[in-house]
Amino acid sequence: MRASLNLQPLQNSVHPRPRGSRRIAGGFSLVEVILAIGIAAFAVLTVLGLLGTAMRSNADSEERIQAANLATTLLIQYREFLNGNQTGAQWASPLKNATIQTGPPSNFGNAEAISIDGVEVPKADPNAAYALSYAIWKDPDLAADNAPYDLITCSLRFQWPPKAVFAGNSSNTDRFDSYEVTTSFLVNKP
Repeated sequence: MRASLNLQPLQNSVHPRPRGSRRIAGGFSLVEVILAIGIAAFAVLTVLGLLGTAMRSNADSEERIQAANLATTLLIQYREFLNGNQTGAQWASPLKNATIQTGPPSNFGNAEAISIDGVEVPKADPNAAYALSYAIWKDPDLAADNAPYDLITCSLRFQWPPKAVFAGNSSNTDRFDSYEVTTSFLVNKP
């Protein structure tokens, strides 16, 4: 005996749709699309704004690192010069002609233009990377004749761009940045 199967097509038995209802179209409405574009535009503009700030901060950091490296180089060369290990002819820094005062000065001396490698250049020179001001003094307590060393203290101030410094105008349009370092070292008395 064979059983017969009564197969009939399904008539939307899973989700019956009432008569007269409209079918909902798949997709996004115009309001949803505009809102999504607005959110995406806001996110992109925020990221672009932060990118500009990061780039300016990076450039400022690079200038400060260059100034710090140049300060270290000049101070090492100056210490070697004072200890007699380097002659003035071998060294083109403005510090070689510096006057060493006794006791700390009240302010920095006049600014001089220097290139990125620490060589003094004319103030109008396009190769001028920094305006360098400095103050150099020795400790009066160690200035006695019986001390074998002098304690020399050097304060260096690098300012950039040098054109803004030498123009003497520190308004908001001609703003300049600076890096200062002060260090002390012992040198043999001459």
